[in-house]
Amino acid sequence: MIFTPYINAALKVLTTRITKKPCLWYINYFITHKCNLKCPYCYVVTNQNKQIQDPSLDEIKKIINDLYKLVTRFICLLGGEPFIRKDLDQIIKYIKNKKMLVSINSNGTLLEQHIPALKQLNKICISLEGSKKDHDKDRGQGTYDKILNNLHILKKEKIKNISVQTTVSTNTLDSFLHVIELAKKIGFSVLITEIACQKNVKSKEADLSEEQLKTLWKQVYNYKKLGYPIENTYEAISNVIKYSSYIKPHQVFNNNDIVHPDLEKLFKKNKCSFGRYNAFLNYDGNMYPCPSLIEEKKYNIKEKSLNDAYTQMLAEYSCKGCRGFLYYQTNLLFSSLNPNTLLKLAVLALKNYNY
Repeated sequence: MIFTPYINAALKVLTTRITKKPCLWYINYFITHKCNLKCPYCYVVTNQNKQIQDPSLDEIKKIINDLYKLVTRFICLLGGEPFIRKDLDQIIKYIKNKKMLVSINSNGTLLEQHIPALKQLNKICISLEGSKKDHDKDRGQGTYDKILNNLHILKKEKIKNISVQTTVSTNTLDSFLHVIELAKKIGFSVLITEIACQKNVKSKEADLSEEQLKTLWKQVYNYKKLGYPIENTYEAISNVIKYSSYIKPHQVFNNNDIVHPDLEKLFKKNKCSFGRYNAFLNYDGNMYPCPSLIEEKKYNIKEKSLNDAYTQMLAEYSCKGCRGFLYYQTNLLFSSLNPNTLLKLAVLALKNYNY
């Protein structure tokens, strides 16, 4: 049955919401450390050292089996750049055979040789940061044209599960409108994000100011009302606008930290899903609660079982929230009481399904 993966995933979400018991429903799995680009603000530390080995296909299959037993029902494949792996098609097929949902986050430059695999995905998320000038400044000369060409190929192949993620920085603040205009013209949805919160970030050169962030999210809200295909829900956008001034970029609050009373109420009402319902699994076996703690809190599944690593992560979890908490959609999936928000998330998932 074509809807079986969605039914399985939805039942786990429903059970979790009723019991309020955490489960590792969603995993972001870095299947390679290799990448063909060097983006300046990427939170993933890629390493071109040839002595470092990516997990083998058999190792990945074992991890997928273990995740399934741990009730994981959604796997997002990350890198590096996932399409560098020659066995990627086999990895996708194996996940699909388990009746699990699978998506990929890609820089979009290596897609044209993987059309059959792309048709099996529940979602393909491609990074596009703005106009040709601004995108190439962040991602590398010629990457914009390559991605645009691949987007047209995907549409020609009738692949409709396409999402573009645009990370707004000081370089691209004035050109995110270019991306949503392009989305409306070609026919794909856009997820707008800030630079990923990193607790020990070394450079803040690309970060927007507090005023720029407020202006950005108000614009996003207004453009969504005008009918642009923006994935961010109204509830998520409203949260950022309302609480933005209480959390600075790269600021991470722990359980004992004192925060603004209004923000404290939100943290208690909607607990962050990261580290509870979803996590990040690195190519070296290290599991992290979220990008903000990617080198601070890690639990290696080569040293202990996946279940034991997850149990330890839950027991030691001490993070209250960050800016990402305000706009990450998975937080709303497990905490929102707004039926309109939940309906929008469900419709978005089904709309992107490849029949």
